[in-house]
Amino acid sequence: MAKRRSSSSTASIDPSLLASLTVLTDPRAEKSRLHSLAYIVVIAVCAVVSGADNWVDIERWATAKQEWLETLIDLPNGIPSHDPFGRVFAALDPDEFQNLRFWAR
Repeated sequence: MAKRRSSSSTASIDPSLLASLTVLTDPRAEKSRLHSLAYIVVIAVCAVVSGADNWVDIERWATAKQEWLETLIDLPNGIPSHDPFGRVFAALDPDEFQNLRFWAR
């Protein structure tokens, strides 16, 4: 189970970002959903903002930041490997990401 943020922590995920991610259709078969779609996207966005530019870099960044990530999100199955990141993003409908454009404003 993930560690919960202490009240003195400054790290948090904007609830409106997580809410905007609920419009994304999860392309994975239900039995293969080891990781939350929203959290896969959040991890990828954080990693890319931090300089990651491929799926292996995203996995490496997330593994290095796992303790911090666990203060923000539940990771009961740990960090996804690079393969799930690649498969999920390849299967997502790019048009659904238009809603994230409104969150970023």
